[in-house]
Amino acid sequence: MIRVRMKGRFPSDMQAGHMKACLRNIVHLFLGENHYLPSENAIQSEICRVLGVQRRDCVMIMYMFMWISVDEEIRTVMNRSMSENNNIKKKKLTKKQKDGFKSLKVKKCKGPCTICLGENFKGVKLPCGHEFHKSCIKKSFSYNKKCPNCRKEIKL
Repeated sequence: MIRVRMKGRFPSDMQAGHMKACLRNIVHLFLGENHYLPSENAIQSEICRVLGVQRRDCVMIMYMFMWISVDEEIRTVMNRSMSENNNIKKKKLTKKQKDGFKSLKVKKCKGPCTICLGENFKGVKLPCGHEFHKSCIKKSFSYNKKCPNCRKEIKL
């Protein structure tokens, strides 16, 4: 068990760093086992138990650090995802692919276009059965030759 001794009401920078590491582990523990965050009281109780802190007035400070840690991790993942997306190169459609798009029949579709979320639209149905606006799927297809929903390779 990891214990943090507090001198005074607020943690020092070193204690704060140690608490953030502990709290990150608590978040991973909760998310890893249950795939959801439990109630605030359950989290506070777990923080007190893991860190060995008896005074409830410190819990809110630690709780704040936990959300800062989660926020940092989310930002890291988002930045990584965005940099990966920036490296995707748009490819020109071949004549055969353009002809394939022309051959797709435009019809009234059920449900929203899952690319732009437009409702009640006229669109095209891919061989896998998913429906999109023709312009949306054409744009998507220039980056990736797979259905955006099921990731099946689309041959037109």
